[in-house]
Amino acid sequence: MKRFDKYRSFFYRFDVLKWRDAYLLLLFWSVRMVFILLFEPNFEMQDTNRYYRLSDAVLRGDFNFDDGMFIVAPLYPFFMAAHKWLFGPFWEAALVTVQLLLASLAGVVLYRLAKMLFHSAVVAVGAAVLYALNPSTMWFAPVFGQEALFMSLLIFAMYYLVASLKTGRRRHVVLSALLYSGAFLTKSHVLLFSPFIVLAYVFSRLEFRQKWTFSLMYAGLCLTATVPFGLANLHLHRTYTFSSNGFEAHFYTGNTEYSYQFFLNPPPLTDSLCLLEIRSFPYGFVRYNGEEHLDILALPQKEKQPMFLKASLKWIAENPVKFIKLKLYYLYAYLAPGLDFHHHSFGIWLAAFLQGLPIFAFAYLGMIRALKLDAATHFWILGLFLSMAIFSVGFYVQNRFRRCTIEPFYLIYAAYGATWTYKGLRRKTMNDEPAFNELAEDKEFFSLGKTTHLDVVRTDGR
Repeated sequence: MKRFDKYRSFFYRFDVLKWRDAYLLLLFWSVRMVFILLFEPNFEMQDTNRYYRLSDAVLRGDFNFDDGMFIVAPLYPFFMAAHKWLFGPFWEAALVTVQLLLASLAGVVLYRLAKMLFHSAVVAVGAAVLYALNPSTMWFAPVFGQEALFMSLLIFAMYYLVASLKTGRRRHVVLSALLYSGAFLTKSHVLLFSPFIVLAYVFSRLEFRQKWTFSLMYAGLCLTATVPFGLANLHLHRTYTFSSNGFEAHFYTGNTEYSYQFFLNPPPLTDSLCLLEIRSFPYGFVRYNGEEHLDILALPQKEKQPMFLKASLKWIAENPVKFIKLKLYYLYAYLAPGLDFHHHSFGIWLAAFLQGLPIFAFAYLGMIRALKLDAATHFWILGLFLSMAIFSVGFYVQNRFRRCTIEPFYLIYAAYGATWTYKGLRRKTMNDEPAFNELAEDKEFFSLGKTTHLDVVRTDGR
């Protein structure tokens, strides 16, 4: 047995899979395969043709990712192109397999993140079970779109971010920054979370020197990751991009007459032709925003984005009541579980709402309780929640953005919120101490900066 010790110490030292994690990996993989076999989901979505086209361009050596309204984030087209190059005619099966593996591995890391945050096997297992069975984290795994890759990279990045906050290891800072760079090079909206990463280090229990060193390291690595694509777009379009340059285009999408009609006054579900037109590009925009939309599309990227913003601000100034209604709807749609009731039948909307309601309710309860008890450890989830709120309310709400960005982490806090609620009700039933006014017992869920489930805790930064 001694000859295996060196291998075991290697795996523990580098935080790679252990046997218990392998069982979880098999569970997540199996459930997703059963889901595919039973429901036969469509592997294509509204953006799939874009990635087909751009990945083919990559194989030809063409790195112009201008897709009309904005320049597309680069990582997923390269990811798809790599599968086409490596696997030839079998690339689609290979892509589905790799995405399922990534999504399953992300579940293992989510389990470990839950255990690191709360020091509770019950919470960690609860989060794992929810991840295994929750449709929101299952649906996009096999789809030919950014979501599976993005969600996996973001979960990996948040695991090492929390690890760096709790252990003070530079290696965790580097890993988190590189993985977060991969996430925002896949879907650029998560760049809104960047300032909260710095704040998470500032509010942490790390030494003063580490707080600023780690913040600068993180920012430097992320900026360096933008250089290849940024310089390519500077050469092609005379504009430096950190990832996609679509922030103004997305603001325009969510703050014009098109968005008001699309979200608050869409055609009835029975009018399939009209629905197809409003959802089509660019016809939906032209129908409600007029020929000005085509005029802006004809501009170069460097001029196009400011014009999108100008058109949006003009519409807001001319339609303040519609703008307020739209923002209130976006806020509701961000906070409420499920799907958009304007674009789905009542039965589908109700089923999705009821399925998500207990998860969202316990997640909000768990986040509030965790932040109240240990804000330094859990500030990152507040930052992620606020950054997604900024995007969803300020730009426009889109369920698939929320589902692949923050909903996986809701599962951790839902497991904690449900566990805490159960403990409180049990105390009341047994006529013990009051359920919700003690801090001592809840401290068992938190490391308070002293220890983690990682095997060796160091605070010297090495």
